[in-house]
Amino acid sequence: MDSILSILLLLCLADMPCGYFQFARFISLIGFAVLAYQANEQKKYKPIRSFRPYRF
Repeated sequence: MDSILSILLLLCLADMPCGYFQFARFISLIGFAVLAYQANEQKKYKPIRSFRPYRF
């Protein structure tokens, strides 16, 4: 899935009609949602730590 998304997004660098960019945006939305769901099911994610400035 991730290789298909990378090829799809790399093709956006070429001179394509406007409809292709809308298609790529829609497919990317679905693809990244599927990848996020799979990562959540497999617990392959790291929680994001919030930025805390160091206190001196």
